[in-house]
Amino acid sequence: MKKIIPYLIGWVILALLFIANYYVFSHFLKLNYYQWFIEQGALISTITGLVYFLRDEVTRESKDIGLISTHPLDFLGAHFQLLGLLFIALGASLKGIRITKFHLLIDFIITILIVFPLVIILVLWCLVIIPCQYLLYFICGAPSRVFHTSATTTSVEATTPSTKDGESPQKESFVIDIKTKPFQFTNAIAAIVLFILSQILF
Repeated sequence: MKKIIPYLIGWVILALLFIANYYVFSHFLKLNYYQWFIEQGALISTITGLVYFLRDEVTRESKDIGLISTHPLDFLGAHFQLLGLLFIALGASLKGIRITKFHLLIDFIITILIVFPLVIILVLWCLVIIPCQYLLYFICGAPSRVFHTSATTTSVEATTPSTKDGESPQKESFVIDIKTKPFQFTNAIAAIVLFILSQILF
C-alpha cells in the first residue's frame, strides 16, 4: 500500500494539471489542449532537447532515467529539479555580475529583458508541457528503459587513414551505447511519433 500511494499522488497531480490546462486552453485560448500539443510536437521536442542539454554531465545517466520514468512523482521530480537548477544558475550568474563599463550596463539591461521572460516561459513549460510529455514518454521511453537494464555495450574500432607520407594509419575505438543517452533517444522517438500523429489526425 505504501508503494501505491506515491503513484496515486503523482497521478492526482498530473490529472489536476491536465484539467487546468484543458480548461485554460479551451476557455481562454479557444484551442484544444491535446491537439495543440500534438501539432506543436516537433517544435516542443526540439526545444526540450536544447533546454535539457544543460543538465549536469556528471550525473547525466541517472537524471536521464528520471526524466523518462514511468513513476509520476519521479518523472515530475526529475523535471522540476532540472529546471530548478537552471533557475539557480541564472540567479547566481546575475548576482555575480560586476558592471564596470557603460556598455556592460546596456548588456545587463538587455540580459534582464531576456532572462525574466525566459523564467516565465520555463514555469509555463512545467505546467503546460510536462504533463503531456509524461504520457508521451511513458510510451516512447519504453525502449530506453529496457536498454538501460542491459549490461552489454558495443565497441567500434575505426581506422583513420594517414595524412602525411610515412605516417601509419591511426586506430580509434569508441562505444555506441544507446542506454547512456536514454532521454535523447526517447525525445527523438517522441518527435517522430508526434509528427506522424499530427499528419494522421489533423
